[in-house]
Amino acid sequence: MPGSFQVGDLVTADLLNTATYRPYCKVHQTVAQTGIGTSTTVILTFTTEDHDPEGWHDNVTNNSRITPNIAGEYEVTVEGVIAGTGTVTAMWAGINLNGVLYSRSGNNKPTANTNNTASPTWVDTITMNGTTDYIEFALGVVSTVTTEATNVSSTGQSRIIMRFLGANA
Repeated sequence: MPGSFQVGDLVTADLLNTATYRPYCKVHQTVAQTGIGTSTTVILTFTTEDHDPEGWHDNVTNNSRITPNIAGEYEVTVEGVIAGTGTVTAMWAGINLNGVLYSRSGNNKPTANTNNTASPTWVDTITMNGTTDYIEFALGVVSTVTTEATNVSSTGQSRIIMRFLGANA
């Protein structure tokens, strides 16, 4: 197994690179996603890549997805930022695996005031097959107005960070 060495093992550059290489993908929103209905969950889309050397994300095709091409364990962090136009009373951040909710945070209850920016964060570890598995960010919001929008100002932007932790045992 990569990363497990015994006394006397020949450690090649390929083996060492496999054991220590930890690619990641980081994307964020630069265009507000509008029309997020109260008491609903929406899949966020991302058109800006901060770091994606392995090509796990596409800014145009399926831009809600990150599809890693290396099988193994991943740490996924999602942070959703709403530019509250009403009073946001609850928010949650979730991670979908292949279009189905995998895990989510509890309700984040921001300070109830008008025009607030609220941002729940959620982190989980997921096993990915390296071919067809993908993750998406599911954001939920409860507000006193009919629809909200994500925030893309300097006060915060919704983002996903997906880090490769290692190959499956």
